[in-house]
Amino acid sequence: MTINILPSIILSRIIPGETMENKNTDHTQGLREYADRVLNSKAFPNDIHIFQIYRCSICGENEFKTAIEHHTGSTKGNFRGIITGECFKCQTLKELLRFTGEHRKVERGSIISCECGNIAMTIGYMERIEENDGIPGFFDEGAAVGTCLKCGNRITIALTD
Repeated sequence: MTINILPSIILSRIIPGETMENKNTDHTQGLREYADRVLNSKAFPNDIHIFQIYRCSICGENEFKTAIEHHTGSTKGNFRGIITGECFKCQTLKELLRFTGEHRKVERGSIISCECGNIAMTIGYMERIEENDGIPGFFDEGAAVGTCLKCGNRITIALTD
């Protein structure tokens, strides 16, 4: 798979045509709950937690082969890079998360897979927005998470800070 690096804006997520997923299926609800645990949302009850399931902008499916590209400065708890997804139904390639800058260079990349070996995932992203006296503040941290569509295992793909 070829991933084209586009000019980037620091701390931006480029998700053309993306919508929030409001269905509370076991599959997506469980992924949201997993993201809540990853970000320890209960410890920050006054903050705003936004969660979305990524869907293909062409066919609407949420099954992706997901690639992660780490850029300079990326660490386990502070991801810098690009996460892309290729829709299993129509093969549309889509950026799911961009958290980088023009000054950063590609260091390594890989396809995300479950411990069971499967690469078909539903991917979601949760971000925490700090709130002060009822007024939304700034982005604090986020987590890209996935559910394996074969065994149901949930994984943390990247943490942003």
